Amino acid sequence: MIGLLRSVEEYRLLRHHIAACVDHPARHDGLPAALAALAADAGHGLVQGRATRLLHDAGVWSADAVQRRMSQALSGGTPPARGAAFVEGFLAGSGSVLVHDADLLGVRMILGSDLIQHDRGQTADGRPVFGLADAYQQADLVTYPSLVEGFGNAFLETIYYRRPIVMSTYEIFKTDIQPKGFRVIGFDDFIDDSVVQQARAVLDDAQLTADMVNHNYELGVRYYSYRVLERRLAVLLDQCLGA
Repeated sequence: MIGLLRSVEEYRLLRHHIAACVDHPARHDGLPAALAALAADAGHGLVQGRATRLLHDAGVWSADAVQRRMSQALSGGTPPARGAAFVEGFLAGSGSVLVHDADLLGVRMILGSDLIQHDRGQTADGRPVFGLADAYQQADLVTYPSLVEGFGNAFLETIYYRRPIVMSTYEIFKTDIQPKGFRVIGFDDFIDDSVVQQARAVLDDAQLTADMVNHNYELGVRYYSYRVLERRLAVLLDQCLGA
């Protein structure tokens, strides 16, 4: 079966077959073994990822085992398309598993949405709530991997607070922002080794970071400051209403 399981359609058929077998007595032995074989070599990254996720959710594989499998799928020796398919199969349409079990990626994740709001304040139990400016000022690096953006407020905020940025080079960025000469660590579809190396470089080299963020700030003042906005609005109003 493993050798024949090559297409997305076959993956969907496998998923429905597994669902139909959930109540079968053999599910406690035969099915985990079959899933483990698929996770090891299913021929298609989507199937491998989904099988790995099922083994994780069922408690058959530990977080360490899943982390090793994920690291292998995302290593430099794995073709990008196959690695992306693995992630898609593993997430199964939702990234919540990584939020609730960040150990799978071997990272320390702190969720601070309840303590960081637009403005400073206090929680109901008296804890301080920090503003968005506080978060930017404490950040070593800002990233947003959006595939689609309007213009990109997060980009302008990062430039204003002089922080290096790792970002997806979405369409409007490519056409309206990038030609102005901003220095970012950008990627199109996948984060590859080059992106990781560039991010590590700015985190390790204070002078490199200062050169990048100061350059970007100067461009921000030149193209996107309130003074520039005021001048352009004045021209538009003059054209619409007449002098």
